[in-house]
Amino acid sequence: MFTYQGRLQDGGTPANASYDLQFTAWDALTGGTQQPQPSPVTVTRLSVLVTGGIFTVPLDLARPRFQVLTDFWR
Repeated sequence: MFTYQGRLQDGGTPANASYDLQFTAWDALTGGTQQPQPSPVTVTRLSVLVTGGIFTVPLDLARPRFQVLTDFWR
């Protein structure tokens, strides 16, 4: 788990409201594959407060532990 701080604009100006945000990890800037494979993770955070365009959220983009164990025993 880690803390991610980002910047968000709405209509070309710094956002100032609550937003529903989704986060994913990719292995390249363009044309990549969503990670981790074989089961990509999308983390959704609801009602994230954005002030002056800045927001902070906790993220865990790793596969759940039970999935890692399942992969190990294949």
